[in-house]
Amino acid sequence: MKNFIKSAVSSLLLAFLVFALVCAVFYKPQIKSFFSKPIIPESVTYDNSQRLETSQEDIEYFYYETLDSQEQSAYEKIYRALLEFDEDIYVSTSFDDNEVFSIFCGVLGDHPEIYWVNGKISYSSLGRVYFDYIHTKEECDKIDPIIRERTKELMSGVNLDADEYERSLKIYELVAQNVKYEKTDGEYSYRDATIEGALVYSQAVCSGYSRTYQYLLSLAGLSSAYISGYAERDGETEGHAWVMQKLDENYYYTDPTWADSFEDVIDGKGVISYSYFCLSDEEMALDHTLDDGMPFYKSESTEDNYFIREGLYVEKELSPDELADKVYENIERRRLEDGGVLIELKYSSPELYADACDTLIEEGRLDRVIAEIDGVNLNTATYSCDDLRYVITIYLSPAGEGNLQ
Repeated sequence: MKNFIKSAVSSLLLAFLVFALVCAVFYKPQIKSFFSKPIIPESVTYDNSQRLETSQEDIEYFYYETLDSQEQSAYEKIYRALLEFDEDIYVSTSFDDNEVFSIFCGVLGDHPEIYWVNGKISYSSLGRVYFDYIHTKEECDKIDPIIRERTKELMSGVNLDADEYERSLKIYELVAQNVKYEKTDGEYSYRDATIEGALVYSQAVCSGYSRTYQYLLSLAGLSSAYISGYAERDGETEGHAWVMQKLDENYYYTDPTWADSFEDVIDGKGVISYSYFCLSDEEMALDHTLDDGMPFYKSESTEDNYFIREGLYVEKELSPDELADKVYENIERRRLEDGGVLIELKYSSPELYADACDTLIEEGRLDRVIAEIDGVNLNTATYSCDDLRYVITIYLSPAGEGNLQ
């Protein structure tokens, strides 16, 4: 009897190996088109009484669509398990550690609403994945209503009938205005890398900014993907996160964290930098580098770039009157909380930019532009020049307020 069992097992193993060999020769994974259709099967739904909602009918998912069918199956199992707070699940023995971790990161990259799991897993040779939760289901049942309420408050300021650019821009502004870059008690906490940190505690690191921006975009019916890599600033390179988004069938890169670039310069003025809203991949790559192995998608459109859409892209030398017109056209929309005005101008070439920096500031043309603007004093302008992106930023403080240092 034992010999029969041995023979049967050997036959099954041989059959499996033959099948695997045939698959290896004839099966080629199909990389599906980016943002093609909703990816979660109908059998997988959110229990809205427990977990947070996203507009699954409207948005499309980035990471899932880059996987082959076997990887998608593992993705769906992990996704279900995280919604149910399973401690571990069987996925497959055919993946190695890096492949399983990549699929797990893909789930989190597609679903910023999943804030209760740490970014760590363990994978056994028997095909089981073990999760590390930062919250229990019972804790999340108390946190979810707070997130929902805060989300409702923020989204009330978004006109869902506006075009995709306007919806996205408003959410970019809301995240910058309502989240502060800060770590819990000065130490890194995974909470700071999630929507919980941003929406419950109004503080986050770059991952929290990006996931919150992505989450709110999904509620506005807009598709986006969480991106990780490295960014260089002031000569230092650090790990960073940002977002790739789809607007009007084109792809753009946006860094919602660096929308707060001027907070240290003009503290508490509600100042937002638009230099990192809807960039091409080439421009984002000036100081942002994708992690190795992360899928890369070409982004060449400038149609919904902030400076193009707002008429703040300068392609010729401006006379004082033309510059004044640029300021006047944007002054009401660019009013800040303190009554001041922030205007950013992007120049199309280093030559135009260098000339503008010289003539605008050194030759006093800026003074002539702001001299007659209501509520702004002649001598209360603060400016900065971005030599990397050819952007000049001008802050005009309200009447009666001195120069900012």
